[in-house]
Amino acid sequence: MKYYSFLPMAHAFGINVMCYVFLKSLHICFGTGDVRKIMEELRAFKPHFTAFVPKILSRIVSSIELSLKNMKGFKGKMAKIAVSRKLMNKQLYNKNTHTIFDMIVFKKMR
Repeated sequence: MKYYSFLPMAHAFGINVMCYVFLKSLHICFGTGDVRKIMEELRAFKPHFTAFVPKILSRIVSSIELSLKNMKGFKGKMAKIAVSRKLMNKQLYNKNTHTIFDMIVFKKMR
């Protein structure tokens, strides 16, 4: 398993996560610290889990929302339907998955 660390070394939450990572003998990738390169680093390293602060996470979410909003044609319609169905699954069944849309639409986002 791989862990991507973007938090500063002195961050309290980051220290706790690093202790867990060391105890489990996992692979670690340290980020460059450049906020603009987070997505590039995530694509390159493909971690199993990571820890972010809310500010960084909101930037990632807004970039995903913007890319979904800019999709046109069939892809755009399919993406909008997929997001609405997953949100409906979350509300009704407390599940984050949708078998079909996870394979077709959300595979790249994962």
